[in-house]
Amino acid sequence: MAAQSAVFGFALPAGHLLVPQRQAPWPAVSRLGTDISRGHGCSRDRCTIVLAAGATASVLAVVHSRSQLRHREDAAIARLPWGFAGARWQCCGAMTVLRRAAATHNVPFTVADARQALPPELFERDEARFLRVVLGDYLRIFAVGFVASALLPACDYNAWAVSLYAIIQGTLFVGPWELGHQCNHGAFSKHRWANDALGAWLHSTLLMPYWAWQFSHAHHHKWPNHVHQGEGACPKVQGVCSSDTVLDGFERTLISIGPEAWSVAHLFMLLVCGWWGYTIFGVSGAPAWGKAGSSVFFAPNGMFPKERPQLLAKQRVSLGLVCCWLAVLGAVAFATSPMFVMALYFAPYLVCNMWLIMIVLLQHTKDDLPHFGSGEYNEDASPWTLEKGVLCGTVDRPAYGWIGRELHHNAGIFHVIHHLFPQIPFYNTCAASEAFDKFLLQRGCSGLRRVDETPIPQALWELGLLRREVRYVPQTGDYRYLVAGHEP
Repeated sequence: MAAQSAVFGFALPAGHLLVPQRQAPWPAVSRLGTDISRGHGCSRDRCTIVLAAGATASVLAVVHSRSQLRHREDAAIARLPWGFAGARWQCCGAMTVLRRAAATHNVPFTVADARQALPPELFERDEARFLRVVLGDYLRIFAVGFVASALLPACDYNAWAVSLYAIIQGTLFVGPWELGHQCNHGAFSKHRWANDALGAWLHSTLLMPYWAWQFSHAHHHKWPNHVHQGEGACPKVQGVCSSDTVLDGFERTLISIGPEAWSVAHLFMLLVCGWWGYTIFGVSGAPAWGKAGSSVFFAPNGMFPKERPQLLAKQRVSLGLVCCWLAVLGAVAFATSPMFVMALYFAPYLVCNMWLIMIVLLQHTKDDLPHFGSGEYNEDASPWTLEKGVLCGTVDRPAYGWIGRELHHNAGIFHVIHHLFPQIPFYNTCAASEAFDKFLLQRGCSGLRRVDETPIPQALWELGLLRREVRYVPQTGDYRYLVAGHEP
C-alpha cells in the first residue's frame, strides 16, 4: 500500500482502500451537510445559503468601499511632486507605496550593473536544501490527502467537506508548482538535466507540460509588460482591434449596471476560466504570435511553429508526460471510483490554478503599473526596455504573509528580484531584495522596487475593476489600464 501511495503522488494514498465506502458513523447527509433523516434539511439549507450570501455581500461592500477610497486618494497622490515617488502612504491601516508611477520611467542603470552589485553567494544553489523543501511540501500534501481519503468517502463526499479540503490542499499544491518553476529557471541545480528531471515531475503531476511552459515562460521574462511581445497577462490595446466580440458587449453591459457587477464577473472569469483560457487557447498571450496563438497544449501554433521542429518536439514530449500522469489518475479512478479522484485531486487542482492566476496577475496588473511598446501601435514616447518592464511593471506583495513565505516559497512576495535574476533560488530572494535595495539607494533611486502591502482581498477587487484593455497615455508615453467607473 505504501508503494502505491508513492507512485500515485498527490493526495492519493492507498489507505483509502480500507475505508468502508458507505458505512458512515453518522446520519445520512445531503450535499449541503444537513441531516436528511430528520426531515428539516430544506429550512436549514435556506438558512445556510442566506447567511453565506449575506456574509459575501458584506465582504464585497467593505472591499468596494476601500477600493473607492483608494481611487479618491489616487487623485490626491497624482498631484504630489514626483520626488515623493519612493515615499510610503498611510491608507486604511495598510502601508502602501505611492500608486502613481514616475512620468519619465528613468532607470539609470542596466540589469548587468545590478548583477555586479549583488553578492555572488546569492546565486549559489543548495541542492540538498531544495530537496528538503520538496520533501516537506509532499509530506504536507500526503498528510492532508491521507486524512481526506478516509473522511470524504465516509461522509459521501459532502460538498462543504470537499470544498474545505480543496481550499487547503489546493493551497499546498502551489508549493510543488512553484518549485517546478524554480527548476525551470535552473535555480535547483547547476546541472541542467537535474533541473529538467525534477521540474518535469513536479509540473507534469500538476498537468502542466514542462518544456512547453518553459519556453512560454522564458518569453514572459524576456518581454515583461510589453504590449506586443509580452507573454501572459498581455492586455488589449484600445483602438487597435476593431472587432466587437460578444465578451466586449458583455463587459459594456455589466459596466452600465455598475462597476461592482463587472468586478464580480471579471474575477469569476479570471479565477475560474483564466488558467484554461491561457494554457489551452492562448488567451492573453503575446499578439506577436499572430492568429495561430500560443497554446502550450495544442501545437503547432505561433509559439511552437513547424519551422522549429526541436521546439515542437519538446512540446510534444511535455504533453506526453502529462498524458502519462492522466493515465495514472485513470488507473486510480478505476481501482477506487471516479468521484474519489475528482474530489481528492481535481478539486484542489482547480484551487491551485486559481492561486496561480491570482499570483501572476497581481504581480503585473494594476491601474498604475504601466505597459510599454516599441512602436507597434503608437509613437511610444517612452519605449520598452527590460529594465522598465521589470521595475515599472512589476510589484512585490508582502501581504501574502505566511502562506506566501512558507507554502508558496516567496512566489509573490519578492517577484521584482525574481524577474531581474530568475536564477536566484527562492530561499535567497529576501536577501537579494535587501541587497538590491542598497544598490538602489546608492544610485539615488530607492523607490524603483515597487512594493504594495494592500491586503490581497482588496487587491483582487481592484483587479476585477480593471477593464480588459489599456490605452496609450501621451503624457507618460506608456499604456495604462482603464478602470470601470473611472474612465477619463
